[in-house]
Amino acid sequence: MALERISTSPCDYVVLDVETNGLRSKEHDLLSISVYKPDDGKEYNRFLPLDLNDGVYTTYINGITKRDLKGKSHLTQAEADELFDTFELDRRTILHYGGLDERFIRDYFDRHHLLG
Repeated sequence: MALERISTSPCDYVVLDVETNGLRSKEHDLLSISVYKPDDGKEYNRFLPLDLNDGVYTTYINGITKRDLKGKSHLTQAEADELFDTFELDRRTILHYGGLDERFIRDYFDRHHLLG
């Protein structure tokens, strides 16, 4: 059996991580988005406000508190476009933790009518 060789060049991927307020993307908030581009060291870290839940239920796991989210705003389409451009998300492999991260991002984008 032949194994497919996957490129590990830092120019080929970005790392995506999210923190959530639970496990159900339609019922629990996306609390933060982080993206890392290893070839140039660019980082993006953003807290997002609560809009589905009254409080933060996962502080004991991710350390994020309601105070961290106070005064934060949702992503705008212009910010999402800049994120896609800066991190070349349409051209790179996005490394993330299974389907959970992807579901939360997709549902957040759908709820806030963002394209990308």
